[in-house]
Amino acid sequence: MNNAKSQLLLLIIAFWASTEASLIRCENGWVQYGKKCYKFSSYTATFKDAMEMCNNNGGRLLELQSRAEENWVDLHCRVRGYGFGVWLGLTDLQREGQ
Repeated sequence: MNNAKSQLLLLIIAFWASTEASLIRCENGWVQYGKKCYKFSSYTATFKDAMEMCNNNGGRLLELQSRAEENWVDLHCRVRGYGFGVWLGLTDLQREGQ
């Protein structure tokens, strides 16, 4: 995605210590999947700005943990009409190309 601005899918994930998914209550505008809450957004931003937005909202960029989670996120992106690239929490900032 280079350093150019890209449509940002801001997926802010909030974790709770609860072991029961039924006890999780996501704030208005967030979507629950498993024991996490996700926030979808279509702001245009650089990777750095996207990370800062997530941090400022008490979350972090998405780090996919399973194929099921990937499929769920993909479905929600399609439903929302996101047709551009999205930022994930994966980065090579510490070692370029790694």
